Formats: sequence, C-alpha cells, structure tokens
Amino acid sequence: MEIQNQRWIINSKLNDLFTEVNNEILPSAVILAKQIDLKPLKKTLSTPS
Repeated sequence: MEIQNQRWIINSKLNDLFTEVNNEILPSAVILAKQIDLKPLKKTLSTPS
C-alpha cells in the first residue's frame, strides 16, 4: 500500500510539473519565437552554399 501511495504522489508531482510547462513555459517560448525576426535566418537558409 505504501508503494502505491508513493507512486501516486510522484505521478501527482509530475502532473503538476507538466501542467506548469504547458501553461507557462511553452506559451512564453512561442511568444518569444514570434518576437524574434526570422527573415535573416530564412535568407541564410535559402542561400545555396
């Protein structure tokens, strides 16, 4: 029973962590990526070397 209880606690903490990542970290990363101007990068990538 004790192992089952510890497993539940670990799952709960992992769930909280993933929720935080999805709700806070990912949207911030998306906003940051949108703010960065990708035109110079695209130009570099499309230039044949």
